[in-house]
Amino acid sequence: DVNADWQRAASGLVVAIGMHMPDL
Repeated sequence: DVNADWQRAASGLVVAIGMHMPDL
């Protein structure tokens, strides 16, 4: 499912950004 893949990618980005920018 393309949408499921997009959600996984988006979640990964959110986690990565959160780890690099804790202020967010």
